[in-house]
Amino acid sequence: MRANKLHERHRQSLASSLCLAEERVRHMEALLASLENQDAAPATNSRIVEEEKNDVRQKVAELRGAIQEFADRFSIPPEAADTRQMLAGEVAATWLTLESCRPSRLRNNGTEIEPSLSASIEAGVDELVTKIMVLRGKLR
Repeated sequence: MRANKLHERHRQSLASSLCLAEERVRHMEALLASLENQDAAPATNSRIVEEEKNDVRQKVAELRGAIQEFADRFSIPPEAADTRQMLAGEVAATWLTLESCRPSRLRNNGTEIEPSLSASIEAGVDELVTKIMVLRGKLR
């Protein structure tokens, strides 16, 4: 499909998603940059070994380039992004992140959760997801 045939709503939706993806790439780059400063003052616990850093950095750069190429292919300017759609995208990403906090998902990390903590974690995640769902409803 040619760029001039793209409906304006589709253009807005794509622009919003691409802006969110671009923001996530910036965040990845910032996290990678923070690894360089960890030798002086470690602020986070990193399981990325030295040999992986350059490869991950290269893949993130490739992703940034691919996002831009996609936007260029369909003539999607960043200013076409819709704030409501971007907020809805952030809510969806947060919901997904919170779902990964459930004890059933945490067990997949290879370590069992103490049964006494499992119910409390599940209840806390339920509370957070409920708030996300309310926010999601406001953005429909």
